[in-house]
Amino acid sequence: MQMVRLFFKSTKYSVWPLSCAVAELPCESRYNADNMILAALWCGRNKPILKLFLQDFIGEIQVLSEKGFPFKDSMGHELLCKVQVSQVIADLPAKAQLLNQLQFNGKYGCSKCEHPGKRLETGARIYPYESHQLRTSESVARNAELALRSRKPVFGVKGTSLLSKVVHVPDGFPVDYMHGVLEG
Repeated sequence: MQMVRLFFKSTKYSVWPLSCAVAELPCESRYNADNMILAALWCGRNKPILKLFLQDFIGEIQVLSEKGFPFKDSMGHELLCKVQVSQVIADLPAKAQLLNQLQFNGKYGCSKCEHPGKRLETGARIYPYESHQLRTSESVARNAELALRSRKPVFGVKGTSLLSKVVHVPDGFPVDYMHGVLEG
C-alpha cells in the first residue's frame, strides 16, 4: 500500500509487480533488493489483463529456457545459462487469476486438491483436513480442457493457465502463507 501512495493520491489503484529471483544465489542474499529482477510492473485502476501483462515475459522465458544465453564467468570461461521458472508466488486472489481457477472462497477453490470445501454459517468457506484427490498437472490440464469445452469450471478450473507454458501447474504455486495459514 505504501508503494501505491507514492505514485497516486488514491488507493483505488492496482499495482502488480512481476519480479524474479536467481535461485543459485545464497539464501541470505537471494531476495535482497539489489539481487531482485523487476521483469514487469502493472499500475492501473483495474487488475491487469493477464494475457497482455504476461505474454512478453512468457515468450522470453520460453526462449531463455530452450536456447539460453552465453556469458563469461570471472575466470573468462564462456558458459551457457538457461532460465527456468520454478515457483510463482502470489497472494490467493492473484494466484486464482494466474492459475485460471476459482478463488479460495469458491467451491473447489483449493489450488492443491479437489475438495469442494464447506460453507460456514458466516459465509466463509473452509477446507477441512480430509482425504481428497490432489491436483496433478494431468488433472488440471484435463479439467481445463473440459472447462473450455463446457464453458463452466470443472473442479474449480476455468481454463488453461497462461503460465503453464513455463511453470509446473499446480506444484509450481506454493501455498500462500498469509491467506492459507494465518487466516485459515
